[in-house]
Amino acid sequence: MTSVPESIEVRTSNAAIGGVRILAGLLWLANLEWKRPSDFGRDQKNGLYKYVDGAVAHQVFGPWSWIVKHIVLKQYTLFGWTTLLLESALAALLLLGLWTKWVALLGVVNSIAIALSVLYYPNEWPWSYFLMIGLHVLLFATAAGQHIGLDGVRRRGDAARRRAVLVLGVIAVVVGLVSLIVVSGRSFTAHQGKLVGWSKGELKLLWFNPLSALLTAALGAVAVLSVRLRRKELGWIAIGGFALMALQVLAQWRYRQGNWTGGVLGGTGPNFAFWAMFAIGIAMCRPTTSHAE
Repeated sequence: MTSVPESIEVRTSNAAIGGVRILAGLLWLANLEWKRPSDFGRDQKNGLYKYVDGAVAHQVFGPWSWIVKHIVLKQYTLFGWTTLLLESALAALLLLGLWTKWVALLGVVNSIAIALSVLYYPNEWPWSYFLMIGLHVLLFATAAGQHIGLDGVRRRGDAARRRAVLVLGVIAVVVGLVSLIVVSGRSFTAHQGKLVGWSKGELKLLWFNPLSALLTAALGAVAVLSVRLRRKELGWIAIGGFALMALQVLAQWRYRQGNWTGGVLGGTGPNFAFWAMFAIGIAMCRPTTSHAE
């Protein structure tokens, strides 16, 4: 019986670990959709508020329920913003594979907090929370960012960094162009974007209108050109553009006439993490030497 060549085993292992890390990032990304400012579900008694309140109504662990009742719910708006930003960071950094060991530990802590809040909530599947905890423990143990992630890329020199920026740019171009096709016929700056994802199974990933789809593709192309032309200023344009797209989500994401809307770009929570991911990834992979060398 012949053995599998080591290089194939290594590549397969890298792909498996990196793929699971990306899957974990998508988990956090999809679940940002219902962490909605500015009241985070408190007025309608839904969304994030429903489950936070469930930590008191369906107590799992007495001390934790006390903390939720007397601290979290008393400062609920601050808690809502903290949750949105924390889980956005988990999504973006796990997808990038950046600072993954620390991020995985944060994922463990956050998963434990979620489990202590909703483990006994009606119609929940408790094993999902144990699996979330275990998943992030494995990401920590395997240093998953070293496998198809920026943790591995950033230590390999400028050539690898440029390839990473190129890949991020291509991904943005592809997502933007596909989204442009999906949202064709929608108003160019529709406040309620069209879903690019899968709604029935709650895999609500991204919301686009034609403007945000076009900008995503355009900024991805700028990132690609920054590598091809070795122009540092183009890289900064891509970074700044994606950062502004992400920040406008927080500034304009509101409840309007019975619908959650995403302002001029039509995007909601997952878009914030998605566009921030490109800004962070391109910024962290800037070559250490001049582009004009």
